[in-house]
Amino acid sequence: MRTLLCFALLVVCGCLSAQGSIPAPVPVNYSVSSGALSSTYVPLSGATTLGLGYGGVSALISPTGFSFDYFGTNYTSFRIYASGYVVMGSASGTPSKPVNHASAVGNFISPLWGDYNPQAFLGTSSIWGEVGYTWSAGVLTVEWKDIPSNANNMVGVRMQAVLNTGNDTIEFRYGQPSGGGAFTNTSANACAISGPNTVNPQAVVPGSDGTNVSSTGQVNTYPRDRFIRFTPAGAVPANNPPSISVSYIDASSTIVIIANNGTLNVPHGTTVSGLFFAVRVGDTDLDNCTLSATISNVGSTGLVTSEWESASTLTPYQIFPSSGTFDTTTGATHVFALVADDGTDTTPFTFTIVQAASGPTISVTAGGTAVTSGQAAAGTNREFANQDVGTSSAALTIAISNGGGSNLTVGTPTVGGASTEFTLNMAGFSGTVAPGTSTSFDVAFAPTSAGAKVAQLTLTNNAGADFIIEVMGTGTQPQVPAPLLVVRLGGATGSYILHGGSVDFGTLNLSQGTSVARTIFVQNAGTATLTLGTPASSGAEFTCGTLPATLAPNASATFVITYQPAAAGSHNHSVTFSHNDSAVTNPFRIDVSATAISGTTPPPTGGGSGLSGGGGGGGCASATGASGLLVMILALCAVMGVRTRRKRA
Repeated sequence: MRTLLCFALLVVCGCLSAQGSIPAPVPVNYSVSSGALSSTYVPLSGATTLGLGYGGVSALISPTGFSFDYFGTNYTSFRIYASGYVVMGSASGTPSKPVNHASAVGNFISPLWGDYNPQAFLGTSSIWGEVGYTWSAGVLTVEWKDIPSNANNMVGVRMQAVLNTGNDTIEFRYGQPSGGGAFTNTSANACAISGPNTVNPQAVVPGSDGTNVSSTGQVNTYPRDRFIRFTPAGAVPANNPPSISVSYIDASSTIVIIANNGTLNVPHGTTVSGLFFAVRVGDTDLDNCTLSATISNVGSTGLVTSEWESASTLTPYQIFPSSGTFDTTTGATHVFALVADDGTDTTPFTFTIVQAASGPTISVTAGGTAVTSGQAAAGTNREFANQDVGTSSAALTIAISNGGGSNLTVGTPTVGGASTEFTLNMAGFSGTVAPGTSTSFDVAFAPTSAGAKVAQLTLTNNAGADFIIEVMGTGTQPQVPAPLLVVRLGGATGSYILHGGSVDFGTLNLSQGTSVARTIFVQNAGTATLTLGTPASSGAEFTCGTLPATLAPNASATFVITYQPAAAGSHNHSVTFSHNDSAVTNPFRIDVSATAISGTTPPPTGGGSGLSGGGGGGGCASATGASGLLVMILALCAVMGVRTRRKRA
């Protein structure tokens, strides 16, 4: 039984002492060096955050592939403490806030031991600090970021412990504490590394950095933007990777450093030369370094990638790119990816330039024809044709286009000058015009009085000065539609009959016929409906046909006047009909005349009809019937008797 207990005790002791593949630590000497960081302190990006509280400690962390020789022992796991240190190995102990490398199991890696509280708000903000780490390419980086001390939450520490598994070096890096203050800890070994406390005496190697950190590891002045490196004896000296910094000069002539992964916002039209970029490549080992670059979305900007690059050149050196203009209309994002290479290590540096879209532009067309602001309307399609008062012209479309890179804002058009003579239709109008689009409205000329009219349509906008569109037109008095009565004898090509004109029906021999007719042609040559009354005769010898009650413009009709006397004699009358042509006497009158003879009365010779009445002609009378023949015989006998008496004599 006693044997079994001894064996169990030996097993437990062996487990406590074995921290890796090497059963017992081998004394290792570390050399300490310090200096300025090759560039400003760069906080971790994409770190695994641990959410530690005040005095907190992480669970055991064993990243895949992590293997680190520390004080002669190989470790594949570690724990991270909120109080500013890392403990190598799987064992855990109660966190110690005062500096005490002998507490817990030892194996402390402490950039700056302190009483930190990650869950205290930083200053008056609502920001909590973060404890996190990254494991990449054989390098473990642990960071305490923006964490205030428990006694003073106005200042947040920023520091890193970097473990390089390639050469087992340890490097502490210090950034500017957030809040602008600084941290100190004058306890010995506040900045130090230590071996396991199972070895007596325990190995403790203090950091040192001139007056900042004493040779006993007291942090008298916070070593901002500096490093302290622990290199194990016999290790290959660590190569210092190259550094890159990029700066420009702002509008106030101040040199501004662009942070790695930083962003620079520039307005449209900014030139590279106007920003006075300077790219600096450094290397603490003074190695020759190349610089390569890629730039996204170069397009037509004129950016020259080679101006951001360099062949292998002795460090430090600077280059000054000068070509290109950030003038993409709709704006653009350019990612500049730089890589410095010293032949052993590479250092990437990425920053982004975000170019704002160009401002809006305004261009205007009227009916598809370009218009310049303030351009006279005379002789253009903005000079409307003569328009009758009280009527409106066809609409003219005014289109407003935005050729810029940001929204164009346009105010509702205001009408100046002859403002009451032009009407606007805003149905298709929008006050916001996106880049590459347009909006429109219609204008029409609707004069309220006669004469020349000129108006100005004013468009306020955010592209510049007010845009003024001139329009003009002439108002005319309208022609009032009216009928126009035209009367002709016979038909459409007959002689005109004026009011009071006459139509002569000639002589009617009652023995040869009982009536004579004349056709009267009536036309409306006007622009309004002609109303007509029923033709009527003043005497019974003349009778009339009818007319339609109305005639449309350019329509025509006829009626017939018939002379049909009951007995021989001369007859003079008039035919009248009413109408609505105000330019012609109403009712319209046609004077008609005719003569009727019986069978025993010689008719006058030369009779006929005409617009001014019939007329007889010749000096001889003619006779018809038996009485006429008797007269002719008696006359002939008388002539013969005279001739006989002359012969006898």
